Amino acid sequence: MLKEESEDLGYEDFIPDLDQIKTSGLHLLAIIQDILDISKVESGQMTMYEEEFDIPTFINEVQSIVQPLMLKNSNSFEIYCHSEMGTMFGDRTKLKQVLINLLSNASKFTHEGLITLKVVREGHIGHNGNGGSKLVVESANVSENQVLNQIIFTVTDTGIGMTPQQIEKVFQPFVQADNTTTRKYGGTGLGLSICQKFCEMMGGRITVESCVDVGSTFSVNLPTVVTLEPENILSSELS
Repeated sequence: MLKEESEDLGYEDFIPDLDQIKTSGLHLLAIIQDILDISKVESGQMTMYEEEFDIPTFINEVQSIVQPLMLKNSNSFEIYCHSEMGTMFGDRTKLKQVLINLLSNASKFTHEGLITLKVVREGHIGHNGNGGSKLVVESANVSENQVLNQIIFTVTDTGIGMTPQQIEKVFQPFVQADNTTTRKYGGTGLGLSICQKFCEMMGGRITVESCVDVGSTFSVNLPTVVTLEPENILSSELS
């Protein structure tokens, strides 16, 4: 409101300071939300909400949120998700929070580079006398004897990357790669820890591969149908 009023009255000198106030306020809000999330998870009070949702539509929503972040550091953003990827059953909001966090980190640590989000289904071919074999597909158009039981979301960037020592502690709460990274890029060191906790609560996992000055790849593996413990479920009928 103050910024709009300053623009209307021609007080252009006030606008940079007002932008800084807004940025600091949003940063403080993000810190508070992260602390609340990690506290709920560690105390066992975090509730998951089960619903069925269309994956391509979901990915479009994520894209619309993170696209401005990509432009901030002049990064290119590419998405690979088949239009007939189908649906999954799980906590849509928590998954969105995970992907936005990963993509936000990728955009923050990458400058004039390339960031990609790839979504695939992974399943197993039915019994064929040889015990079955693993199958990876990028389309929902598969034969009836296939059971697609996992969705893999992969976020890859061409940013600063991490050393093996940094990778070992990247999912620890309140820990970032090193003090230099904290000073230069900011953050609380909670985002990836929360992502890991959410993935585990949904019966999945998150992994990372990285190389200094080459980039990082984070992979989120989740079951197509998330089965939660009764105490962690918030029924859609109660919403």
